Amino acid sequence: MPLALLILVTAILTGCGTYKGNETWRRSTCTQIVDVDERARCEQEATRPESEYKQDVKEALDN
Repeated sequence: MPLALLILVTAILTGCGTYKGNETWRRSTCTQIVDVDERARCEQEATRPESEYKQDVKEALDN
């Protein structure tokens, strides 16, 4: 795994304490999307549980 990717993933995982705090920011970026369906998908992704997010990261790293 490239060093830059490893550093990025480490930073993301160690920042899990800020995961909930970033949810508001992630949702606010969705409001800029004009397409209703795409905005709904964005909002759903932005509010998914932290446990799902961590699982996705783990799966991505394992592949």
